[in-house]
Amino acid sequence: MRRSRHAEARTRGRAIAVAATLALGVWLPGCTINPVGVSRIDSAEVHQRLTQSALSSNKFSTFTENVLFEEDLVTLFDKDPEKALDALHDLAVSGSGGPNELFAAAEASFLHAERSNSTPYYMATAVYAWAYLFPDDPSEAPSPFDPRFRLAANLYNRGLTAALKSGDGALTPHGGAVELPFGQLTVNFDANQTEWQGRRMTDFAPIAEFRVVGLRTYYRTPGIGAPLAASVAPRSDVSIPNDLLQSKLVVPVTALLRLPRSRTALAWPPFEGTLELYVPDAVETVEIAGQRVPLETAPTAVLAYSLNDSPIWRTEVSRFFEQLQPGSENESQLFATVPHRRGRIPVVFVHGTASSFGRWSEMYNRLAADPRLRAHYEFWFFSYDSGAPVTWSAMLLRESLQRIVKLLDPDGTDPGLHRMVVIGHSQGGLLTKMTVIDSGSRFWDLNFKQPLDTLDVSPETRDLLQRVTFVTPLPFVKRVIFLATPHQGSYLTLYKIAGWVGRFIKAPFALAGAMADLVVRNKQALALASTDSNPRVPTSLDQMNPRNRFVKSLHDTPIAPGVAAHSVIAVQGDGPVEDGADGVVKYRSAHLGGVDSEYVVQSGHSLQDQAETVEEVRRILLIHLRAGEAR
Repeated sequence: MRRSRHAEARTRGRAIAVAATLALGVWLPGCTINPVGVSRIDSAEVHQRLTQSALSSNKFSTFTENVLFEEDLVTLFDKDPEKALDALHDLAVSGSGGPNELFAAAEASFLHAERSNSTPYYMATAVYAWAYLFPDDPSEAPSPFDPRFRLAANLYNRGLTAALKSGDGALTPHGGAVELPFGQLTVNFDANQTEWQGRRMTDFAPIAEFRVVGLRTYYRTPGIGAPLAASVAPRSDVSIPNDLLQSKLVVPVTALLRLPRSRTALAWPPFEGTLELYVPDAVETVEIAGQRVPLETAPTAVLAYSLNDSPIWRTEVSRFFEQLQPGSENESQLFATVPHRRGRIPVVFVHGTASSFGRWSEMYNRLAADPRLRAHYEFWFFSYDSGAPVTWSAMLLRESLQRIVKLLDPDGTDPGLHRMVVIGHSQGGLLTKMTVIDSGSRFWDLNFKQPLDTLDVSPETRDLLQRVTFVTPLPFVKRVIFLATPHQGSYLTLYKIAGWVGRFIKAPFALAGAMADLVVRNKQALALASTDSNPRVPTSLDQMNPRNRFVKSLHDTPIAPGVAAHSVIAVQGDGPVEDGADGVVKYRSAHLGGVDSEYVVQSGHSLQDQAETVEEVRRILLIHLRAGEAR
């Protein structure tokens, strides 16, 4: 059967159309538009898209974007965010809602709170995030591999922190009724939680909102809760024992708002929660929904916050020159940042000349962040007037340690206290050595021609001379570490300017009185009486002069048996180590024979914050732990 002419024409027309289409595709490829496809992006944009959220930008994560798009709320959120959040809330608490909607409600509430500074929406952020993280139905718990898991924890922490702040920015943990966009939350809070170690915690600060400067490493323990810093003040109605804690102390605190049956309560009020405060040194994890959850902490930020505008920076030099009255706030002192816990080994830091305990902040920050060390050690600091004689300051150190060990362990049964480690920098290293030597009468014989008990002095002067001059090792100090210590003196003290500076250093009142007692009635007993018509109390610069008989005698005095010793020495330049120096102390002076280890660091005199120094100290402390375990 023959086709009609019309059919043949249609066939030819289709063939021509197909051919024309193919021709256009070959000659005009740019005119072809694909509605769906991909384009390559750089690695920075890849990471930005993966981590984008309301916490780091003014945009939602893709997870929340998806929910808002699916529920047709994108445009509404731009025009009327509170109306959109009402709709999202209804969806999240309904039977058709679930974890996706709860997370979206948390992030959307936070973004709106940031834009409007709305406390109710900040608290709503925490409520939604808690419900997402700790659902009533365990099968709905988020996977730790889901990026929303950590995002939700951060949303909870940031939302709770902002919600606890008052209108003037002050942050005070409290209970009572808290308004939410969808109702009211009753917060239960026991104000006795602000009591700690016989002190009261006040002036809480949102530590995550501060930038840390001056410390090279930043440590933070991710977890749940609002990380805070709290000032600790003694209570006027409570007698505080000498527990080593400073009278003015800043401690880390984590605030946790516990919200049981949160998702159920979102749908069927009343809604209640309990605000809890934790000091991380005592509690590092809490139990939530049958699991141990770490608390969020920011120890580096708290350390920097505590040292910000601290008076110690302004008094470093003044305490070198001024010897203050006994009993004053700036008198030599021993203190810690946490209460002693039985079994933990004290590591005592002793600073150098014209310095302060603040110079240990870098090393302390790194060592305290190591969970192996934090579990077994606690860190103490000794502060003293560094212009005073080395013998005087060493006496104060020894007696401070003896006093606190007796106070904390009157029965002598605490194993940690009797394995103490003392670390001294520069002059502090000389004080450190004087905790582990038996001087006999060698220091006395340097200055006196007759025995102490034959002098015509008051009982107070005799007792003081005995304590300053006759040194015995502390039985509980088992390891010492010397950092850039001038065992044979500092060459800087040989310069004329050192003698000029020394004239402005005031002697400790007690020593000045003892010297007057000696000169008036016992001048013939002084070994230097024939060469010095007006004997005076020596300064630390005098006793660190390489020509001084005291520093030579101390160098020659051996460390007591059973005590391990280590040296970390700073040297600048590329020449032979043996001929090197750190700008204050020569290698040959810092070198001490017979130590268990010696480590040389390319550094100036202030080597405490050098990474190599910190790692060497960490290594030694771990050795000390293993040695104790072996015993």
